[in-house]
Amino acid sequence: MDVWAFGWIVSYLYSGFLPGTSKYANSEPVIQSCLITRNSLPIPDNIDNDTIREIIKKSTIVDYTKSSTMKDIRALIEKN
Repeated sequence: MDVWAFGWIVSYLYSGFLPGTSKYANSEPVIQSCLITRNSLPIPDNIDNDTIREIIKKSTIVDYTKSSTMKDIRALIEKN
């Protein structure tokens, strides 16, 4: 499974927003900036579950050399 897509799906299911977006922000400039600078995408503010926030953070890392694998994500889920 594509880890990046998994993170986006989890973000949308838990918040109604994709990473890098919120009901207050125009998402396109935020996402473009993160992709160019290889920074992590912001996690929607309305997610208060720390495990879900960590899953989204680890699965939407822009720099592919630092990306998590599904094994990493599964270990995080099983740990919590």
